[in-house]
Amino acid sequence: MARGFLPVRTHSRHYLANPGFRAAVAKALASEAEAVDAYAAELQSHSPYADHGKVER
Repeated sequence: MARGFLPVRTHSRHYLANPGFRAAVAKALASEAEAVDAYAAELQSHSPYADHGKVER
């Protein structure tokens, strides 16, 4: 891990006025969440620090 930068969860909120678009975005984010969690765990496993704690969600 370059310079010890470890993955950290970030959040943002946006209002999507169109119900169809809002539903499509929600569906995409839900399906993407598992892959993002797995990638963060993989990066965490290469931590240069002794404690390889979990990525906060």
